[in-house]
Amino acid sequence: LEHKHLYRQTHNKGQNPGSEYCIPFGKASVVRSGDDLTVITYGALVFRCEQAAKEIEKESGHQVEILDLRTLSPYDWDAIV
Repeated sequence: LEHKHLYRQTHNKGQNPGSEYCIPFGKASVVRSGDDLTVITYGALVFRCEQAAKEIEKESGHQVEILDLRTLSPYDWDAIV
């Protein structure tokens, strides 16, 4: 499933990775490192979580890790643990 809100968002634009590029199913990605809190998310909320993490760091100094699941079936249980 893809969230339609991701389409035509300026933060979502980048170079075309080519026809051979593939996101591996069941493999999450650490979008932001942090030691105080981990937020597990996917889709359109990844960008919003990044914004919130930056604000939290600025206000309190806490480091927030953001884990983008990228796929919901299968889950990357190892990354979640």
